[in-house]
Amino acid sequence: MAPSGLIILAGGQGQRLGGQNKALKSWQGQPILKHLLQQACALLQFEQIVVVANQDLLAIEAIIRQSACRERIQCVSDCQPGFLGPLIGIASGLAEIKASQPNSWVQLWPVDSPGSMQKVMHFLQQNLMQNAESKPLILLPHDGNRPQPLFAQISTDILSELTKAIQQGHYGVTQLFQSLSHQKISVASLTDELLNLNTESQWHKAQDDFG
Repeated sequence: MAPSGLIILAGGQGQRLGGQNKALKSWQGQPILKHLLQQACALLQFEQIVVVANQDLLAIEAIIRQSACRERIQCVSDCQPGFLGPLIGIASGLAEIKASQPNSWVQLWPVDSPGSMQKVMHFLQQNLMQNAESKPLILLPHDGNRPQPLFAQISTDILSELTKAIQQGHYGVTQLFQSLSHQKISVASLTDELLNLNTESQWHKAQDDFG
């Protein structure tokens, strides 16, 4: 089942960027969040787009209002304070989508990745169709070196498992996803689309490379 929801994970502290808010950091002349929302709006199958953010909410809301599909976008914050990691953001965004679309699939995307949502999403779906009998709850990309859970496609059915893990104080996304019904999909051919820009040097190099 193709994703009808998208969660953009923008709730981190940007510690390796000196505390800068990655969502607002410039990517080719505009905030990277704006770049990602332009991609998301072009993908009409996303009926619901959730931006999970914990800082600079007025600025983020302003970017959302400028988006072509602003009626499909909402901004939420982590359901637990304290910057406890992306699992909290995933659960918070998933709860919003599950409330509107109880039985749906959701694409995850980190705000510090300027790659092509369309390429990654379609690649994961093509591989799901080849293995449809297994009916996993998570399509877990693997780049050849390690899993890339923040680019996964997930079923809203896993929300209860995420909530349980958080209540027990377990916040590791990779370990949790691997413990649930999942299908590992090699995305080694798409490594350029899975960039995570965590430092200033990575940010500048990627801007030059994408040039």
